Amino acid sequence: MQELVVAFDDAIDRLESALRACPDDLWGASVWEVKRTDPWIWPMNGEPEPGRTDETIQIFSAIWVVAYHCLFYLDFYVTTNMASFETPDYIRGGVEEDPINEFGTAKFPDPVYPRELLLRYLDYGRDRARDVISSLTPEQLAERCPPHHPHAGKTLRELLDVNLSHIREHGGQIAAFVDADAS
Repeated sequence: MQELVVAFDDAIDRLESALRACPDDLWGASVWEVKRTDPWIWPMNGEPEPGRTDETIQIFSAIWVVAYHCLFYLDFYVTTNMASFETPDYIRGGVEEDPINEFGTAKFPDPVYPRELLLRYLDYGRDRARDVISSLTPEQLAERCPPHHPHAGKTLRELLDVNLSHIREHGGQIAAFVDADAS
């Protein structure tokens, strides 16, 4: 399992470096264009909800929102046991904990999470991933996500692979965006 711990460390390090390198004026910048056709972004009936415009939906790809999303799932997807999951109290109540509003769309993230808070959550997630992964048995790796889990039926090992890919993807997106701005 040591190789998996190292892979998580590398991916988390890249995300951390990108967050630290991000200039303050880019913290709220969109990493990619969010479209009405993206999942959970626009009501299925096409009727806009109050405050939802093509401009306001860009918040969903803001650097801090992408980082929070990535860190939340780093924390959430190191176990198949959703019942005992709880975010640390200092970041509890984030939009990922109750992501869909009464219109069937993603809730607008609020308030803006500062870099220091997300770096604290990153450290927590890194420690949690190291602790959990380094102590897993083959039997635990073979446990399957329950039917109500977003990755129902996958083994914990498969879920960890999804989690690692997710961190790499979003960490890479943020790093490339910050690097492109620096050029």
